[in-house]
Amino acid sequence: MARMAVKDLTTRIGIAWSETEAFREVLDDAYALAAPSRNQFKGTRSPGETHGNQVFDSTLMTSLNRFANRIQSALFPSFQDWAEFVPGNTLKTLMSGDEKKLNEFRAQADAATAVCFASIHRSNFAQAIHEMLMDLGFGTGCMLINELPVGEENLFECVSVNPAEMAFDSGPYGKVWGIFRKHEVKPHLVKSMWPDFKAPEGWDEVIKDSMTSNKKIKLDEACYYDEDTGKWYFDIIYYGDVNKYSSNSSGGTRIVERTMDNCRWIVPRWMRMTGETRGRGPVLQA
Repeated sequence: MARMAVKDLTTRIGIAWSETEAFREVLDDAYALAAPSRNQFKGTRSPGETHGNQVFDSTLMTSLNRFANRIQSALFPSFQDWAEFVPGNTLKTLMSGDEKKLNEFRAQADAATAVCFASIHRSNFAQAIHEMLMDLGFGTGCMLINELPVGEENLFECVSVNPAEMAFDSGPYGKVWGIFRKHEVKPHLVKSMWPDFKAPEGWDEVIKDSMTSNKKIKLDEACYYDEDTGKWYFDIIYYGDVNKYSSNSSGGTRIVERTMDNCRWIVPRWMRMTGETRGRGPVLQA
């Protein structure tokens, strides 16, 4: 299959979003009671808008925070090395009798662990993982790992993305093979977000308009796996300004395209029902 044509990809994105829409009502109700400040399922929100007007008992909100705190303290405690690289059983079997060589591998693994956690501790991982675990309480968490340019203070940054912005589809055995996010962003920020961005026709006019208004453009971010090539494909589809510009005849314009060996998304699910890609969490059972 390799990289999908824009028209086919937008069709796939639309099918994935049909499941998100099916979950919208139940997740809107759940977020309104358990995490009203994170509820984006009810639609557009204004800056400074009051949240939690429907909450008259904070038990569910407190329990959700406790849920996220307990998982984080048990699995990802802040500023602690909560994992380590070690030689696996296969390597130990192959190296049995050669303790010197095995010790060299252990030293290399220890060095890799130190470098890895030095970057994690400098990053915003602790904050992002907590936000993601809050969403996991509803069934699905979403965290994006962005590689930072050379010269930045760290190697990467973590972004916890609200599940209301996300849609998914599945490959065999329910594994997530398609991850789709909807954006509305200021045009002048696009180049900073994706340095390999390719400006579509008329982009200068879009930039000019956005500098003197609050106009945003609609984007679909797609990350999908191809079994034939064993690669992940990352595309950004541009649909035009929310108020003025319209989609072209192909359903959008591809302005970013990448081919990757690994997916940048972490999408844990608490539990999954047959036929569904989104997870269901303990909040939905409360």
